[in-house]
Amino acid sequence: MEVLRLLPDGAPQVFLPADSIDTTGRGWPLVPRPVDTDSYVQRMHDMHQSEHAWAAGASGSAAAVSGSWPHTHLELTCRLSDYPGLLLRRREPLFDELGRIAPAPHVGADLMDALETHNLPPAGAAVDGVVDI
Repeated sequence: MEVLRLLPDGAPQVFLPADSIDTTGRGWPLVPRPVDTDSYVQRMHDMHQSEHAWAAGASGSAAAVSGSWPHTHLELTCRLSDYPGLLLRRREPLFDELGRIAPAPHVGADLMDALETHNLPPAGAAVDGVVDI
């Protein structure tokens, strides 16, 4: 990542080129893997898998877990009649950047709100048939 600054005429200028500062080993250390990681991930999956279709017109709703600790995500997917042939997906990290449990209790409600209010990205934003919400 490079750092840019804006000149008085509005033109960007590279202030620090990418990779000019080595920050390796300068962050907070990853915490030990929480003892309850597996039960937490399973509980989050089960809680969202048991929900019904999240909005009118939605079908094929499913919950899945992807990645391994600490990069584990809960993925909620469904199909919507307004997006034929596309899968709508909401991904929520289950752990923060330090590996601590980061509860995601409202991910289903957030997805439902987005679907019901049609506050969604355009179908053209799909990548490989998936629209990330």
